Amino acid sequence: MATPGTQYMMQACLAADMSSSPHPKPVDPYLSDPVSMLPPGLTPDSNSRITLRGVSGKDVLIPCLSIGAWSWGDKATFDYNPTRDLPRIHAAWAKLKAVGLTFVDTAQSYGDGESERICGILFRDMPRDSFVVQTKWLSTPDITNTVLQSGGPKSKLKDSLVRLQLDYVDIYLVQGPIHPSKISIVAKGMAGCVKSGMARAVGVANYDTNEMIKMADELAKHDVPLSVCQCEYSVVRRLPEVSGLIRECKNAVFAFKGFPR
Repeated sequence: MATPGTQYMMQACLAADMSSSPHPKPVDPYLSDPVSMLPPGLTPDSNSRITLRGVSGKDVLIPCLSIGAWSWGDKATFDYNPTRDLPRIHAAWAKLKAVGLTFVDTAQSYGDGESERICGILFRDMPRDSFVVQTKWLSTPDITNTVLQSGGPKSKLKDSLVRLQLDYVDIYLVQGPIHPSKISIVAKGMAGCVKSGMARAVGVANYDTNEMIKMADELAKHDVPLSVCQCEYSVVRRLPEVSGLIRECKNAVFAFKGFPR
């Protein structure tokens, strides 16, 4: 089961002015890194796909745009009301399906698992290859994550799959570098999720460059690639660009997935 109260823990972090990247500071224009950005002439559409490295050549193709599902079921941050909001979610999903935008980004912590349950309802009766789902493991200080350690990601993913009504997720991320266990321990657990067939690709969210590289190195020891790094990125939060994180993703063939706030 999802750890009760996780959604409120995330809201407390936001209220305390914590974020996945520091507050923006003036950026030296010479630090701009356009060579690592998408080519200016490229205009992705709903049919465009990005390749994430999988295991044994089984790569994962994802659309260029994902749909954030944090607000689906989350009362702490978004004041979710099922009577009011669930019909709106279904209506939005119908429109998204009509244009082929069916890549959903959810997490175990969103609404204490309610977001995943809603996704499971939306995915019902859809061919498995007609949508992409990404969920995340957050190392909450509960008995599963504390006692099992490297078994924590897999145990929590089993619960996610029940809520999602799926046999596997396309992408499984570590939600942030706040786990008490060493990166090597977490990498072992994430690799186990791929090798068990419960996840097709794994990655990290909200890691800095050095943490990302360390995770990639540790996953490689289990013959599992780091496929994606996701963190906050916009015109006012350019840290992934000016710190060299996006450049490192390009050099190491990790996909970079940015989201605005």
